[in-house]
Parts: sequence; C-alpha cells; structure tokens
Amino acid sequence: MTSQDLPDAQSALPSGTADRFPQAFPQPARAPVHRAGGRWHGKGSHGSRLPDGLVPLDRICLHDGEDVVLVPAKSILVARSDNGATTVDLDGQALPVRCSLDRLEAALRPFGFFRSHRAFLVNLRRVRRIVPWSRHVHHLLLDDPKETMVPLAKARRHDLRAALLWP
Repeated sequence: MTSQDLPDAQSALPSGTADRFPQAFPQPARAPVHRAGGRWHGKGSHGSRLPDGLVPLDRICLHDGEDVVLVPAKSILVARSDNGATTVDLDGQALPVRCSLDRLEAALRPFGFFRSHRAFLVNLRRVRRIVPWSRHVHHLLLDDPKETMVPLAKARRHDLRAALLWP
C-alpha cells in the first residue's frame, strides 16, 4: 500500500478537525486582493491589515456608474466634497465617488495626499506652486493643463509646512 492509496488526511477525520488544528493541515496559499490604504480583501479577511511582506498597491478603486475603475494614485489631482457629494478629479475627467473625503484621505495619505481644506484633498506630487493671495490666504496651483487652483486653509498651512520644505 502506497501513500497514494490512502485517503486524504482531512477527509478521513471528523468535520471541523482542520478548523481546530490548523497547524496540522496547512492550507494552500491564497493570493490576497490588494486595496489602497493598507487593507486587503480575500476570503474571510474582513478588512484586516496586509500580511507581512506585502505592500499596498498605488491604485485606488473608484466606482464609475456600474463599473469599478482602478485608478493610479499619481493620476489623481484632487478630491473634493461639495454638499456631501465627493468627486475625484483625474487628469482628463472627474469621477463621482460613493465615499466620504475622510475615508479617501485615510486611503490616499500614504501616497502623498494632503487635506488642504475641509472640502479638498490634494495630491502633493501634483502641486507646482503655492500662490499667496493675501497675508493669510494661499492657494495651491496644480500641474494640470487647466492650472487648477485649490484653496489652502489657514489652519492647514502649518501642516503643509511640515510636509514640505517650506520656509
């Protein structure tokens, strides 16, 4: 009798044994599905942290009608909220999204995004210039063809100085 003639160890034991003794029954590795913000989803993950050795991808999932679009974080210019509706501005289009600006900020902060105003989340890698309008009023000029201007709240200016080498 060879080992191939024997039944599989898990099928020969009472049900639930593999759950009670997982070290005795190694499961085949499942490749996790990554999501921006350090979270991953696989079977039974329920939004837990990434396992050791895995890094979050530089993409974020956005809903575009019925479709889910994977957008590289570097192509996002700014995310803005207007009367509770959040919109993500990309290089050539604007996508309405179904999550709050706070949730987007948590997901995009590791990719260089900064909350410049209560209604704006800006990609610092896309800021070309800090434009003073008066003593305490500044705007961030982005590097898109439209030269988008994003307001910088007075209370957030100190945080921006810490994030950049701004004297």
